[in-house]
Amino acid sequence: MGIFTDSEVGAMKMQKEVLLNYIKNIILANPDLKSALSTREITLQSTINDDLGFDSILSIAFLCELQSEYAYLNEIHLSKWRTLEDCIDTILKEKAS
Repeated sequence: MGIFTDSEVGAMKMQKEVLLNYIKNIILANPDLKSALSTREITLQSTINDDLGFDSILSIAFLCELQSEYAYLNEIHLSKWRTLEDCIDTILKEKAS
């Protein structure tokens, strides 16, 4: 038996989708963060460096955009993110604590 109930898993998936859409809007709204991927192609598994094409400078710009809503995020968090799901998991974890 899993740790979470079906309804808890469903709620977590919903939160992740909401945050993914928020991130897509950040990418759309900021011309510096334009990705080679269309917003339809951006998924939880999209990698920040390879798929989105964010180098270190663009990654910091992305972090700054996120910090406007989630001030607790920092460069240490950023250094641990490979995918957008890693980023979203950090937001959810930090938000819960």
